[in-house]
Amino acid sequence: MDILIFETNINTPEDLRKVRQLLTAESRIKNWSVDMDDIDKILRVESINISSDSIENLLSDADFQCRSLHY
Repeated sequence: MDILIFETNINTPEDLRKVRQLLTAESRIKNWSVDMDDIDKILRVESINISSDSIENLLSDADFQCRSLHY
């Protein structure tokens, strides 16, 4: 299982609902969370065989900013 970390602009409960629809529809994503208390709105994704670019594009297509953080 891969763990991917992103900085996002997910700010509101409505944003979170939209992201939930996107991420739960992707079968390669097994678990995810957004730290709404963090200034960078950190998205943590547990996945199997999906690239950071794919997740960035998925959120970008829905008008969210999403930038991979390397750890």
